[in-house]
This record gives sequence, structure tokens and C-alpha cells, in this order.
Amino acid sequence: MEAQAVYTVLLRTSDRAAAQRWAEMLAGLPARLLFGREDESKLTQPEIVVTDQMPSADSAICTQLDLQLPVGWVVMGLNPARQPAPTEVFLPADCSARELQLVCRLLAELVRVLRVQRAVAAAQQQLAQEALTDPLTGLPNRRAWQLAVEGKQVGVFRWPLETAEPGVALERSLLCAAILDLDQFKHVNDAHGYLAGDEVLRTAARAVQTSLRQSDFVARIGGDEFAALLPRAPQAVAEEACRRIRAAVADYNAAGPTVPLSISVGCATGGGARPLPDVLREADHNMYREKLISNHGARGLIVQTIVRALEAQDPVAAAREERVHELAASLARAAGVPEKQAANLLLLARYHDIGKAGMPEHIRSRPEAALTPDERRELERHPENGYRIALAVPGLAPIADLILKHREWWNGKGYPLGLKGEEIPLECRVLAVAEAYAALVAEPPAGEGLGPQEAAVRLREYAGTRLDPHLVALFLERVVGEGAA
Repeated sequence: MEAQAVYTVLLRTSDRAAAQRWAEMLAGLPARLLFGREDESKLTQPEIVVTDQMPSADSAICTQLDLQLPVGWVVMGLNPARQPAPTEVFLPADCSARELQLVCRLLAELVRVLRVQRAVAAAQQQLAQEALTDPLTGLPNRRAWQLAVEGKQVGVFRWPLETAEPGVALERSLLCAAILDLDQFKHVNDAHGYLAGDEVLRTAARAVQTSLRQSDFVARIGGDEFAALLPRAPQAVAEEACRRIRAAVADYNAAGPTVPLSISVGCATGGGARPLPDVLREADHNMYREKLISNHGARGLIVQTIVRALEAQDPVAAAREERVHELAASLARAAGVPEKQAANLLLLARYHDIGKAGMPEHIRSRPEAALTPDERRELERHPENGYRIALAVPGLAPIADLILKHREWWNGKGYPLGLKGEEIPLECRVLAVAEAYAALVAEPPAGEGLGPQEAAVRLREYAGTRLDPHLVALFLERVVGEGAA
């Protein structure tokens, strides 16, 4: 014969005689009886409470119970002041022992089933949570990220945001996406081992998570890559979050860790009618752009190799390009170029001539005026060559159009598109002024070797033909100061 399962009944009353009477009525049940002593009831969570008090969350009875577990309540001698719950039974004080035993048996079975269901649900929830969690960092994993991007709820996060107002569309505005990638992470594993690499990943996860708001969603989506969604975040908020991440990394490195941390960050803001994949793509491009500016990342190595090859073939021109980079940055600040465009300008200043790779050295190194018509046509293809190269590299793709247009003239007589005036992007116009001045003052053969005043005169001659006249005036006034080198 199968043994009956034993359950626990807590007899909770201030009336000792009533407690003894209930115990006698329950004699013969496979039940362990507790008489409401706190030391006993805290040790074993009862399946049933027999009491002459109303069950409520703030009652003295409930303070002894784990309310996460279902409990059956038998209330003796009271009329229900509300609709009884499924696990509550109200009996008259003079009920028979048979009635009390039957109610306790049924409640015990019901509570046992409910507790099993609760345990199964908790296990399922735990498994579901583990399936969406990266075990190393504790952040949501790539699967969780994909669900969030698809608009499904992950934990407390869901995008688009739902509105409680009937007839009001889901809120899709002001969503920022951030893509973050550890720099040279493979070298960390190779040089210091995988345990050190794991610690770097955990450190990076903490730096990112503590730099974002509680309402933001951050996940580890690859070996060394993280991503975040920031709802209701205009561009300024997103950029501030990126700055906090960089500051957290700098603070960590300032402490002198064995393995320093380096993260490239890219963000983009969208919402409204703009598809989220487009926002993510822009953030990814911006992240790779930062890698290129910092000379990090395997994808940028191809570009770096091309640039170094050009510099090795023409070191004099390479030195001039460094001066161009400095002058372009100074003019951008003087002109109040927005941060995003200024970042594109710095990248353009470094990579604008990447399309010259593969061209004969005698074409690249000679002034354009000294080239034959055929050689000039060959040279004029370099913006289009550079455009195609940039499109193939995620970090350069955002400036591919600028590379294509960086040889356009203010009067429309440049190449390859013949754009004029403000049809030419601002970044290209700033670069053109910086390049022209650097070429005028550089020593031959890289430049004409003019003094500052002569160069200023020549630059004014270019204003309105090759160069933007407003930028020329600003450059001479704020950057080189008319007679300064």
C-alpha cells in the first residue's frame, strides 16, 4: 500500500482550548501539527493554516510564512468579509471533525499541486532567463538582443514603447543605438591567456552598464562586441553616454591594471519612420570609424597598410598630410563645424587620397600642372577609386561620399562631378583650404616653399575659384593670422 504524503498544519489562535480541540478533530490525518510557536512555524512552511483570524498580508500569521509559497487557509467561526480565495475555506466554529478533515485533505492536495506548478514555473523562468543571459558578464546575450530589436519584451525592456493612452500610436521617436567593440582583444587572449580575457570582458561590461541609464538595454552580442538601445535619448544624451563609457575606461586604465582596456564606441539616433536596422548600421559604421581614427581593428589594418605604403613611397608628402590634418582640425573649430562632421573631416583628412594607391609614383608625386593630359586623367580617377575602397570598409563607408567629392572646386571646375559652391560638402571645402595652404608653404618638392604672407596672398587668389571665400577669410584670420606660419 502506498504511503500517504505527510503535510504540515499550523494551528494559529490565541485560544489554547480551541487549538487543542482542532488538534483532536484532526487526529488520524497524515499531518504534522504545529501550535503557532514562532520557533516551529519558521522552521517548516505549513501547507495549511487553521486559524480564527482573517488571513491577510499584514496579519501576525503571515509574518511567519513564506508568502511566495501557496498556503491553504481554514478560517474557523468567522464570516468572510470578502470573496474567499481558491485556497481559503470558512467553516463554522461548531463544524464536525469529518468536515474539518475533509477540507484539510482537499486543501493539502490543492496546495501541493499549486506548489509544484509554482516550482515548475520558476524553473522555466530560470531556464528562459539563462537562455537569454551571457554567463560570463551577466548581460543579455545575442538572442536577447535580437528579441529586443524585433520589438519583443526582454525582462522589463521593450521597444517600441507602449502607451497607456487609447488611440495613441506606439512611441518610436528618439531611440539611440550604440555599438561597442573591444580593441585588439585577440591580442589580450594571446598574450595574457583566456582568464585575463574573461576579466577584461567583465570589466568592459561593468563600464558600459554603469555608464547607461536603468531604462537602457545593453547586451553582449559577440565575443568582444556589445550593443545598447537607449529609448527617449536624443543625440546629445547618447553622446554623453558614450563619453561616460570612455571616461570609465580611462579611470580603469589610470589605476594601472595588468591588462588595460580599450573600447571603440559608435552611436546613432533614429526613430519615427527611420527603420531600426538603419540606425544600427550607422552606429556600427561610426564605431569602425572611431577604430580607424585610433588605428585599432583588423578591418582598418587593410586601410592602414595602404596608407603606410603611400607614405613610404612619398615620405615628404606624408609629412605635409600631417600638417593638413592639423590645419583642417583648427579650421573646423574656428568654423564651428558640428562634432559629427568634424569627426568625419578628421577621417577625411587622413584618408582622402587613398584612391591613389596603385597609381604610378611619377603621377602621384608631381604637381597636377606638370602632368600630361593622359596622366592627369589617370590622377583624376583617384576620388572614384577611393570612393569604392571606402564603401568596402565599414569605418570609412560614412565618408565615402566625401572622398568622392574632395577635389571639387568652388567655381564648379573641379572633378569628378563638377559640383560648385555649397553643393560641395562642408568637410570637403574645409579640407581644400587646409590642403591648399599646406602645399603653398611646404618646402619643395612637396610644396612651393612660400612664406606665410605670400601664401596668404595666393590663398586669397584661390578664394571664389578653387576655395570657399568665407572659409579662406576665416582661415587667414583665425588659424594662421595673416602673417603667421
